[in-house]
Amino acid sequence: MKVKIVASLCAALISSAVFAQVSVTEPWVRATVPQQKATGAFMQITSPVDAKLVEVRSPAAKVV
Repeated sequence: MKVKIVASLCAALISSAVFAQVSVTEPWVRATVPQQKATGAFMQITSPVDAKLVEVRSPAAKVV
């Protein structure tokens, strides 16, 4: 019985890290001129726990 309780608590603690909130602040994108094919986007990305960025996408760009 105690093993099941400890296992459940461990699973809950591990899964809470997966749902940690990632915050994006101060986003901005450099303006472009006609015929310019690239620009830059900048922001602060923070999380209270270690996290891995696995995907970036934008409806405004073919490549991010």
